[in-house]
Amino acid sequence: MSLTVALTGASGFIGARLLPALLAEGHRVRCLVRRPLDLPGAETVTGDLANASALARLVEGADVVLHLAGAIKARDRAGFFRANVEGTRALAAASTAVGRFVLLSSLAAREPQLSDYAASKRAGEEALAAAFPGAWVVLRPAAVYGPGDRETLDFFKALSRGLAPRLGPASARLGLIHVDDVVSALLRALRPGGEWAAWELDDGVAAGHSWAEMIAAGEAAVGRSARLLPVPRAVLTAAAITAQGMGLLTGRPQILSLGKVREIHHPDWSRSWSWWGTVEGWAPRVDLRTGFGSTVAWYREAGWL
Repeated sequence: MSLTVALTGASGFIGARLLPALLAEGHRVRCLVRRPLDLPGAETVTGDLANASALARLVEGADVVLHLAGAIKARDRAGFFRANVEGTRALAAASTAVGRFVLLSSLAAREPQLSDYAASKRAGEEALAAAFPGAWVVLRPAAVYGPGDRETLDFFKALSRGLAPRLGPASARLGLIHVDDVVSALLRALRPGGEWAAWELDDGVAAGHSWAEMIAAGEAAVGRSARLLPVPRAVLTAAAITAQGMGLLTGRPQILSLGKVREIHHPDWSRSWSWWGTVEGWAPRVDLRTGFGSTVAWYREAGWL
């Protein structure tokens, strides 16, 4: 059935893959954009999550809200909460006439004590539950990678130079998921099922992956072996302090922070019982080696690698 979908984050890494998939399924899509932007096939509303009139126009007549927009880096805790909590609360409050609201959160929300980012994602989920009277669904993807992702690009660049950085403990378990599987999960979330709960997304490997498995898959993708380079936590911490200082000086938020270091060193990012794969109609399709291979191929074609 064709739906009218109100979408935020359409120009981001995941949103850029989701929008064409929504249009291909025959849905009418209206996107919130910060500045005038040409999104072929979609209607746009210029504004942001702090603009009440823009939010009203975005959700008018919508059947479902898909909320992907948010901050993965900020200068301070207030910046994370402004984007990930207040923005979600404002959109939920504007959407009370909409029947369904799907929030793309993060697996980090499971461990809000680790970082300001994680705390803001959990608080954003709670803001949705408090402000939205209809059926809502929260999806918490593990680490998302795939074509167009800049956050994992450095990992593949290092491997292509013959170095395999291991940022966390060798015993850690890492949850991963390809962007196209996140897209398919969001498409499934348009339909009834899984209401009033937070669901975790991964690539179907319940125990997660080890660093060794991830590095081996990366080596296969770039086509060369690499020398293991364990990065001591002290070195990562020093780099995070430097990055945060640069962020304060330049006004440009940095992805690496002390909170991010705690996230990286968390021992277990494998899935819990609350897995979206238990909801009828969704299963991940991209395994790690296939996903890494297609990602590297895209990077090379785009001239990123």
